[in-house]
Amino acid sequence: MANNWTTVFQPCWLQDPELEAWIRRVENKPKSAYCAWCCTEFSLSNMGKQALRSHMKSKKHLSRTASGANSLINYIKLPAVPPGQSTPEAENLRSPIEPSVQNTGRTKDQPSAGRGQLNQFVLRNGVTEAEIRWCIQTVMNHKSLRAAEKDVAVLKRMFNDSEIASKLQLKKDKIAYMIMYGIAPYFKVELVDQINECDFFVAGFDESLNKVTKKQQMDINIRYWDKLSNSVITRYLTSQFLTRSRATDLLEAFQDGLKMLNLKKLVQVSMDGPNVNWAFLRELKLELKEDTKLLDLGSCGLHIMHGAFKDGIQATGWPVVAFLRALHNLFKNVPARRALYVQYSESDVFPLKFCGHRWLENSDVAERAIDTIGNIRKFVDGVKKDKIEPKCKSYSDIVNFLNDPLICVKLTFFRAVASEIEPLLRELQSDEPMVPFLYPEICQLVIALCEKFIKPEKLEKIVNLTLEDVKDIGNHLPAKSIILGFDTKKALRDTKVKELELISFRNECKNCLKTIVAKLLTRSPITYPLTKAASCLDPSLIVSNISVAKRRMEKLLTILIDCGRISGRKGDLAASQYRVVISQVVYIDLFKGYSRKVSRLDSFWRDTLGDKYGDLLYVIKIICCLSHGNANVERGFSVNAECLFENMKEESVVARRQVYDAVAQRGAVGEFEVSKSLLLRVRNAHSLYIEDLNQKKKEATGIATEAALKRKHAAEARELELKRKKLLKEAQIEADALTEQINLLKK
Repeated sequence: MANNWTTVFQPCWLQDPELEAWIRRVENKPKSAYCAWCCTEFSLSNMGKQALRSHMKSKKHLSRTASGANSLINYIKLPAVPPGQSTPEAENLRSPIEPSVQNTGRTKDQPSAGRGQLNQFVLRNGVTEAEIRWCIQTVMNHKSLRAAEKDVAVLKRMFNDSEIASKLQLKKDKIAYMIMYGIAPYFKVELVDQINECDFFVAGFDESLNKVTKKQQMDINIRYWDKLSNSVITRYLTSQFLTRSRATDLLEAFQDGLKMLNLKKLVQVSMDGPNVNWAFLRELKLELKEDTKLLDLGSCGLHIMHGAFKDGIQATGWPVVAFLRALHNLFKNVPARRALYVQYSESDVFPLKFCGHRWLENSDVAERAIDTIGNIRKFVDGVKKDKIEPKCKSYSDIVNFLNDPLICVKLTFFRAVASEIEPLLRELQSDEPMVPFLYPEICQLVIALCEKFIKPEKLEKIVNLTLEDVKDIGNHLPAKSIILGFDTKKALRDTKVKELELISFRNECKNCLKTIVAKLLTRSPITYPLTKAASCLDPSLIVSNISVAKRRMEKLLTILIDCGRISGRKGDLAASQYRVVISQVVYIDLFKGYSRKVSRLDSFWRDTLGDKYGDLLYVIKIICCLSHGNANVERGFSVNAECLFENMKEESVVARRQVYDAVAQRGAVGEFEVSKSLLLRVRNAHSLYIEDLNQKKKEATGIATEAALKRKHAAEARELELKRKKLLKEAQIEADALTEQINLLKK
């Protein structure tokens, strides 16, 4: 017989901590209940309390747990009223979409539960905020998840009187999914929204080997004008992981990384100068529409300076680089050899490591080699005397190099040239807007190097220095007149060499300087018209030569109009406003007082122009956002190395980088404010984690099923092939028998 018994609403459910936040009684319907979070009425049927638990597991209720549960109305109890009646207070508090509900009927002498539940609500928010801060602290300090989990246990013991600390539940898995599915997506969406609100942005990329995933990690940074700080900032966006680094692979990864952005707003791509990158850039330009042209400043100017210095040193034919490498490798990770060095030289100062990809940073390496070369000679003499010479290539190379009487002179010249270029290099490693300063700074460096080997009268006549002018031997100084620098000349005086060797050395120095200048003239950013035109925003140029500044501004606006970045009307207004600004005394005084050490260029122009010259300021914003080098992207490689742990997944690396960059941009973990939207996203992280986990399991199951099906089909194909061969063999036997009978009959 069917059971017609049904459950009625029980008043005790309203006191259950698991249910009281959302359960409500439905007036005049004792066999139903109402969920204040889902705004849904449901029947209790014959399930009793199990009907409530079943509703709690529903997808809609779980999705509202992070949002609907936070409404203060759910923590305020309506006043008890008789069935069928209502009060003005109850009607005012009741949600307009919520049906009439009835309270527990608590008497006047019973304490109100509203304040306690409100305290629980505040406590819950406090616990979640503390968990968020701890997850961020884990990322900022590059901690492993296991270490962060153990630290939480220590915190609970340290602050055992804290209710928030006692309720922290942070195991390694929870920390991982809070970062990956809660905190990192929040910061990424926030960044993407900020970039999409801008009128233009610059994208920079570079690749390095990820030693955990064993793939090329392509980091993508975005440079844009931030409306909150009203200045130029550079932010990490995402990373793509490549198995191969062909131009098509780079293009696909680059487009996938920027898929959430509008590529029509892309004004420049910042990159290094390998041939594959240039091929990538050509394909990218073909992908973009004709009305969206990129501004061109060439590849990273910092790498070009390193490369120019490298080519210059190699043009001399000196074994300086091999000598510097051998000095470090001889004592690297060999305690016994280091002990012998200390014993023979009575010094514990060892040679430094030579950097093969940042050549201009080796001036300190050369200086240390000069300081320790006497100790190296003592070490070589000592091991020879005691007959314990090392049997390695580094030692034999050092012995051969020490026989060169000019080795110290060559090292001194190496250090002198590197020291002359390095200050500009360090200045350009800043994230501040530097494009308007590229042309005057690089030109000044080129002139300084040319003065060492080109005749002064020839240099004065050359208005625009060209590669032919540099290569023309008639413009060069005699070997004896080449300027080597005081340190190099002093080292040369201390060395007794023949006149012929001296002239040969000076010519080799000239070849070095000529090669450096030639590469700067052909590969550096000054070869691009935009670099020269952008110098009109340099306050020092405006002060020194207003007419030149006006011409360069006209050229700059022409380039921007041709690339479709501004309209002709906006260009006319910007040119008119620029002429007004540079002709007024009040602005000239500001230009004279400008210093890069005191103020950034974007802040200076922003504060100078204000809102009065909007069209000119728009042009200035474009130029200030342009990238002058890839230093910011390369600095991220060190962050990658610090945050890597064994078996770390690719998405975890990206999530950590996004959190690290966003919090570092704000200052520190202590200064970071946890917003309500971040709280809600983090509370929803677990459901997203489970959903993603199920999706991956489903995909893995599908792949396994497909593989099993392929194996099954392959087995069936093998069986059929064997059957076919068997049938063919039997048919062949029968055919042979019939052929034999036919032959017998013919006889």
